[in-house]
Amino acid sequence: MQHDLESLLRDAASLHRFITFLSEFCQEQEGARTYVDSSRDFFKYVRRLARLTRSYLQAFVDEARKAPKRLPQNRRKLVAIKKFWTVLHAFLKPAADADTLHLPLPLLDFLHEQLRLISGRSDAKIVPLLGSDLNYLQYPHTELSSLAADLGQVIPNVQAFPKGVGFIELPYSQGTSFFTNVLLYHELGHFVLED
Repeated sequence: MQHDLESLLRDAASLHRFITFLSEFCQEQEGARTYVDSSRDFFKYVRRLARLTRSYLQAFVDEARKAPKRLPQNRRKLVAIKKFWTVLHAFLKPAADADTLHLPLPLLDFLHEQLRLISGRSDAKIVPLLGSDLNYLQYPHTELSSLAADLGQVIPNVQAFPKGVGFIELPYSQGTSFFTNVLLYHELGHFVLED
């Protein structure tokens, strides 16, 4: 039983360090680069959620030590937190790489304007990502929304994943190419259909 408790506490400490790194990464990137509004909002969401999660994990360690019989429930809580942050982690580097120097900004602005003209889409925000695939991709955000809801069951006051936020990845080699980037409209269609 003591070994299981120690393992749980080590996992909580490791997760705390991981989340601290991600929060600091977002802050560093925002300080060094310029981003579109949707990306800045995404980074703020991550930093705010990181503060709440780290505070929760500090209290979690104290609670776990006081109630070792609740080890299975505490392990499930830690798994829910880890799942969410693992999925969120996959979006951070591509979002950080998509600063305004590497994007076709006029096209993205026009794309946002047209997206907001669609009924029920006035609050839609696309977070651009730059990736290594030579393909344009729309990443489904429903898993992230679902995991954020699960996280809200574990950590009090956790804000749900922002409604109307989607992720579209451009190949890093095509960031400034206008005509190839017209493929973004196809990916935008996937985003609209997902909701």
